[in-house]
Amino acid sequence: MRPANIAKVAFAVVALGAGVTFVLVRGERPITQPDEILLIDLTSGDRFRADVSGSRAIILPAKNPETGEYTLVPISRDDTTDRWSVAGGHYVEEVKNALGSDGTRLGGLASESGLEVAPSDRPIQDLPER
Repeated sequence: MRPANIAKVAFAVVALGAGVTFVLVRGERPITQPDEILLIDLTSGDRFRADVSGSRAIILPAKNPETGEYTLVPISRDDTTDRWSVAGGHYVEEVKNALGSDGTRLGGLASESGLEVAPSDRPIQDLPER
């Protein structure tokens, strides 16, 4: 083996060791997943809480247990402005397509952009487990 090849192999071993050490010693906390998500019915503004703890998952848009329609999408609240918005705007278009292009039944939307939502005054309800 030529000295240049030996140097390349030695460099690779040192680089691999440094990379493994960097990954193991960084000390970052693992990513945590939420135990629940908050959903809003885009037709009524009613809010629902879905349990997603452990290995539970939810298909979005989710089915409203009261109406049977798939109009529940995730929402989040901006702490600085205290406004609610759809978490991921692509859900709005899917629901608009399902309910009709005019969007007249979308009572939970507060803006024409479809991202800001207006929750109803009803208390948050828990989604039944499947």
